[in-house]
Amino acid sequence: MKGDFTRWTFDPKNQFTRVLMQQGRVQLDADWNEQTAILLHYLRSLAEDLIGPFGGPAKADGSPGDGFRLALVLKNDGLAEKNRFRLLKGRYYVGGLLVENQADRDYDREKGLKPPGMEAAGTYLLYLDVWERHITYLQDDRTREVALGGPDTATRAHMAWRLRAVSKLPTPDGKALEPTTSCADVRKHWTGWVEAWQPASRGMLKAQAKRSDTSTSDSCIASPEARYTGENQLYRVEVHKKGTAAEGATFKWSRENASVVFPIRSAAATPGSKGTTLTLEHLGSDRRFGLEKGHWVEVLDDESEDGALPLLQVESVDMDRLQVTLEGMPAVNLSKHPFLRRWDQKGRTGNPPQGDLPIQEGVWVDLEDGIQISFDPAGKKQPAHRYSAGDYWLIPARAATGDVEWPRMQETKDEKETEVAKPLPPHGVEHRFAPLGLVTIAAADGTVTVKDCRTLFGTRVLVLDTGVADWDLVSAETTGAGGPIFGSLPKRAEIVMGIPTPPPTIWDDTKLRPARWISGSSMLTNAPTGTYVYELRFHLCSRNAALSLTLLADSAAQVKLNGKHVVEHPPSEGSAGTPTSEDVDPALFMVGDNVLRVEVTNASARAAASNSPTGFVLTGSLQSDRDLCC
Repeated sequence: MKGDFTRWTFDPKNQFTRVLMQQGRVQLDADWNEQTAILLHYLRSLAEDLIGPFGGPAKADGSPGDGFRLALVLKNDGLAEKNRFRLLKGRYYVGGLLVENQADRDYDREKGLKPPGMEAAGTYLLYLDVWERHITYLQDDRTREVALGGPDTATRAHMAWRLRAVSKLPTPDGKALEPTTSCADVRKHWTGWVEAWQPASRGMLKAQAKRSDTSTSDSCIASPEARYTGENQLYRVEVHKKGTAAEGATFKWSRENASVVFPIRSAAATPGSKGTTLTLEHLGSDRRFGLEKGHWVEVLDDESEDGALPLLQVESVDMDRLQVTLEGMPAVNLSKHPFLRRWDQKGRTGNPPQGDLPIQEGVWVDLEDGIQISFDPAGKKQPAHRYSAGDYWLIPARAATGDVEWPRMQETKDEKETEVAKPLPPHGVEHRFAPLGLVTIAAADGTVTVKDCRTLFGTRVLVLDTGVADWDLVSAETTGAGGPIFGSLPKRAEIVMGIPTPPPTIWDDTKLRPARWISGSSMLTNAPTGTYVYELRFHLCSRNAALSLTLLADSAAQVKLNGKHVVEHPPSEGSAGTPTSEDVDPALFMVGDNVLRVEVTNASARAAASNSPTGFVLTGSLQSDRDLCC
């Protein structure tokens, strides 16, 4: 939170339950903010304990909710759009944080909105990245009260989220995800991905006021050199460039918690130079909150995320015209509320010159007025710290004590105990992550398939729509001479959901829509003979459940629940074009994991000629008297 705060006092280790106001006392922003933080910590911890690390709520009828579900974009004829998928509106909880998608969002790999990391055809894990973002009147002018003349008052915190994509497993070999990758595979490797996105070891910092080199035998006498000599400030030390210290990670700092900002009204190239002249809304109330030649600034807007945006140096300031000239050409979009943020480190480092400072571990670095910081190195047997851009530490400095407010600890050196600054992990930014689903885009024709990997809570009814449920093709033993239509995996195939065009006459699916056919072939009209086995796994908290199924297949198919036969199609005396329905014996359910298995045998004459589809439609509803998740 880059606000004009005195300090940030909340610490979950204190286990405070509330802040109590006393009469006749000075009111501080820190007390108010701590009360809010205590309450939020309680509510978010409770939500995470009850829901888990991530989860979405059920609908009012107990069926799975659509919040943040990845879905196909269907045309009027029921076929899926190429290269496109949709993120449905609704709520989801990630690490106890409530995240809301207020409208369906269409994602287009080629020309529209697309998640970062999703560039080519292939299989991707789509996941949520969630964090809290600080909002001031610069991003949302409605927070100012016009009746008071529009002063800057309280700021806001906003729950920011992004849909992101990854295409490789978090393993040393970085194996690419495949169409056969399942949600179970995602859960197996999930902690590895999270460690890559937000390492557990993100750096350790300690801070102190400069210590005197002059020793004295009187512990009650402090040297004048051993004092912070500035005003009351909240210093912010922030990682600028990510990576390890050896890879060139850098930092920047501000004495005002990076709260000194300047709204941009217009931008133009500076005549006769490679710089940019910006016209600002103001230049600060005084020198403390102003801009001077030599200052380093960032140019940000509504869509800027914490990261290594380039730092630009101020060349000149025109107080009369409210203009500042920068070295370099920043991108400025006036429709996105651009502004300058001032940082307070001085000088120029590196080649080409830059304003951020290298992170050197195990070395005390002077900031100003006696304040020193040191990035602690990792232990001998520990992996190197991986610094994340945007991570920060807050250092309150107080003139009354001539020191910084920083935890201290006892250290033994040369058989003597001394009190030293304690290394601390970053105070933020804390990102939370949640898997949403697997999306496969075929290179040949842009066909999209989706698997839903969300976790649901409060669900008592699971709709077994084969176009929605997460069916895994666990095997495809092909015996025909139809050719290698499965590419390099002749016995494994991607699951394709859609309506065959044209549909064979025996596939009378009008009574089963909006359920869609599920097939073992990437070409719905071409599948070799053989047996295709699909599985859907779900978890029951109680055996008090009911399941009704309706099955339609173009070939012989049978359904089993936990290894026991349930229904087959076509029945021995039935018609191939008429769906088969069956109520499942409740005794077949198990507390815990259950497996619904469909075995489809493609052995028709048309299949032998390699021009027959193979697939099935299975619909129904699974109801439980307690929570159910799949």
